[in-house]
Amino acid sequence: MRSSRAALAAATVEPIISLVRTLNYSTTGDGGGATWVEVTNTGALQPWQVQSNGGARRWSIDKNQNVNALMFGARGDASISLTTLVITGTDDTAAIQNTIDFALQSSIPDIYLSPGGNRKFKTTDTLHLGWGNSFYTIRLHGTEVGGAYGGTGAGSAIFCTATDRPTINIQGARRSGVFGIAFVGQNYRHVWDQRIFGDNLSAVAADWLAPALTPAGNAPGGLQRHAPYAAITIDAAFANFDKLSESTAKRVVRFWQMAPGNLRAAG
Repeated sequence: MRSSRAALAAATVEPIISLVRTLNYSTTGDGGGATWVEVTNTGALQPWQVQSNGGARRWSIDKNQNVNALMFGARGDASISLTTLVITGTDDTAAIQNTIDFALQSSIPDIYLSPGGNRKFKTTDTLHLGWGNSFYTIRLHGTEVGGAYGGTGAGSAIFCTATDRPTINIQGARRSGVFGIAFVGQNYRHVWDQRIFGDNLSAVAADWLAPALTPAGNAPGGLQRHAPYAAITIDAAFANFDKLSESTAKRVVRFWQMAPGNLRAAG
């Protein structure tokens, strides 16, 4: 047993041991403890892998456990001001996406933001629940506590800063979905102040967005076809591969290269 991922990387693990347990991701009480299994020490090191014994042995997060984003370094420490809509806390985008990618590669149908509790996650880019290279079953779960409304009470929530892209895009999905997660974005105050929900939903789509989020000139965002602002979209149409953020573009290339049996080029 090791205290953290870094401690495992620094360790010299005895030859007879092929399964290791870490108590935390990095610091005591961060909730990111995981079971690791030894894998073949070849190829590029993936975000869910670590090498020990001076690089001679390789370990991967074990797929035979309830996999959650805290194991990949997510902190779930975000907060939001419902007056200014300023979101603070750790950017958990990469950690959550790595959790999803690991599940897709490992054929894990159900993954979790955290094992439980009242955690809020900050994201700054789209989370891709599938990359469109094949059909997957992938379900992302939060912790729903007492029917909390709006993501400001108990339970799981994602606070998203982007206004020119969806928070989650589902692509190539079969029996997939998102469960028990509240979403709070930069349109929250407008929706609440205008009571744009239920029977009061305007028939004019432009009314759904705060004026500050409405595209003007060359500014992206809003309800544009190639920049859909929403909590969750299905098969959202990004205009061109080269228009994606650099980090997202690299993930698309990496995932398509990694996908078993996939011989098509990314792009």
